[in-house]
Amino acid sequence: MDGWCSVAGHRQMGMTLTVQATGVIDDRAHTGHQNDAEAVSLTSSDVSRSLGAHPDAGFVAHDPVVPATSADHRITLAATDEQREVAPGITQRLWTFGGTAPGPTLRGKVGDIFEITLVNDGTIGHSIDFHAGSLSPDEPMRTIEPGESLVYRFTARRAGIWMYHCSTMPMSLHIANGMFGAVIIDPPDLPPADREYVIVQSELYLGPEGGEADATRSSPTIRISWCSTDMRTSTTTIP
Repeated sequence: MDGWCSVAGHRQMGMTLTVQATGVIDDRAHTGHQNDAEAVSLTSSDVSRSLGAHPDAGFVAHDPVVPATSADHRITLAATDEQREVAPGITQRLWTFGGTAPGPTLRGKVGDIFEITLVNDGTIGHSIDFHAGSLSPDEPMRTIEPGESLVYRFTARRAGIWMYHCSTMPMSLHIANGMFGAVIIDPPDLPPADREYVIVQSELYLGPEGGEADATRSSPTIRISWCSTDMRTSTTTIP
């Protein structure tokens, strides 16, 4: 029989084994056992039914309004495992920064210094990688284990809208399971606007109901747009 690491994505990275039994065969069959790792991912039919349903009465839409620029950029982000209804009747166990997917949008100006404290309150190793910074991520943004914390500082030297995300391998799976967000760095001469919104595009690779993302999916099950992963510049005037 086959065995593998049950942490999402680790099986695909090669953590597998094969057990070969020898000796006398026992004909007494054991039935009724089902391994959680063999749970079936949600199908297109499940998704179709969900897309035709209405959200519950308590549903609150993600607020797309851009946060105001803050002078204090000392921020604590906790990596957590969260059960979330990602569509009507469909629940997934997301990995999050600050309890939401995407994580909170951060905003500052060119020249501002950000001090991010990552606290791993999850069940596996996580990290954080800021595209708005200019440091090599290997040591300052290294993976930390559950119960550990890490302080990361960077100076925002370029204006734009940047992605931040978990870079622990398999990185694409950590991002797909909720660990990403946006950082907005305003240029010195940014003209005022009546309204400001931020959009981050993301995809859900649905695993089993209540489970984590399916690392074997080659195309997204659901595409959602609600907050920007890596837009370099975006200035829009809305009448």
